Amino acid sequence: MNKARLLKVIEAVKARPVRLFNMKYWKRANCKTVCCAIGSYIERNPDCGLALHSCLNAPGCFYPSGPVGDGIAAVAAHLEITENAVIKLFISESYKKATRAAVIARIEQFIRDHDQPAPAGKEER
Repeated sequence: MNKARLLKVIEAVKARPVRLFNMKYWKRANCKTVCCAIGSYIERNPDCGLALHSCLNAPGCFYPSGPVGDGIAAVAAHLEITENAVIKLFISESYKKATRAAVIARIEQFIRDHDQPAPAGKEER
């Protein structure tokens, strides 16, 4: 788990106005993607190593990509978590109600559940 990057996702979600946060869409004019949380992160951190690309033959559809793949696989590799964790954290169907507060709380809980102290002499990423 790349805690520093997950914390930046939280910052990006907190910065997104509530009225513009919508986890039900891969792309909205006011959000941009992979279920809004990751789209907000990419938008706020343009040099993060992930990018958004338009889907072919699907107007308004965007997907994230990175050095090791596209979609969920790219996000998983970037955040150093499993694809199942990406689905649980960032796909709207994983929530009863995917509000901004619920997404933030789930990411924070995931960090608490998976946080391990760095070995002596190694700094946190």
